[in-house]
Amino acid sequence: MPLECNKANMTALVVALESGHYEQAEGLLRGDPDGEEPGGYCCVGVACDISGQGRWMKSDQDEWNYVTTEGYSPTTAPPSVVEWLGLKKVASDLLADLAALPLSPFETGWGNGETVTSYHHGTTLNDDGETFAQIARRIRETYLDEPQAGETP
Repeated sequence: MPLECNKANMTALVVALESGHYEQAEGLLRGDPDGEEPGGYCCVGVACDISGQGRWMKSDQDEWNYVTTEGYSPTTAPPSVVEWLGLKKVASDLLADLAALPLSPFETGWGNGETVTSYHHGTTLNDDGETFAQIARRIRETYLDEPQAGETP
């Protein structure tokens, strides 16, 4: 069963990630094409860019921040982008950080025999080297309940 989201906006994110239009970067929502950081976006930075919820501004520290009426950040999605994606807190003892795009649920143990559902974060997967195509596949599986090639629905 897929996690709750705004299907149209999550589909738009998948399309953007798979489009080849966005260069991938690590560590920040958006890298600096004119500075030491490579140009590009992390997967959550792509969500910010297509959401229309704010705008990009370069800080005095030469970091690109996604600025909304709620404030700004170079590393996490603001609440308005989380809301645009339609993400909701999940029923779990370990609530996923919505601004980091929870993906691919897995069971984890507490060490006392109990297990809970936890989630990989899109931002971590991005920074650990997963490609946009791999992250888009995880989004399809987690939110859009779309079978992958070779799978039966």
